[in-house]
Amino acid sequence: MKSTFISLCVALVFAACTSVAPLQSMETSIRIRVECRDDPSTRRMVTMLLKQARARDITEQADIHFMVIEASYYEADNSMRKLQGIVDQLTQSAGVVKADMQWNPGVVKQNR
Repeated sequence: MKSTFISLCVALVFAACTSVAPLQSMETSIRIRVECRDDPSTRRMVTMLLKQARARDITEQADIHFMVIEASYYEADNSMRKLQGIVDQLTQSAGVVKADMQWNPGVVKQNR
């Protein structure tokens, strides 16, 4: 009886000491990339829509005819439905040529 109790306690200690890996990294992030006309009103509208969720690392790159605006989002902070809704709104907006959402291969630089 005593040896059964000791072996049960030992089994519980070893079971409690094992580590469990998270199912998904807390740092997983998504990037929304928008190609639009290079004018102030379009840029302001795109930036406003991107900031509806918790946008991080918003960058703007001006080209000759178009502008590319990118924003990163932590997946843990934003639902995919909300981000897809932002992409849909951007796609339907005047002045936006292309808007897409993709997994962010890099690291988000801006703190939470």
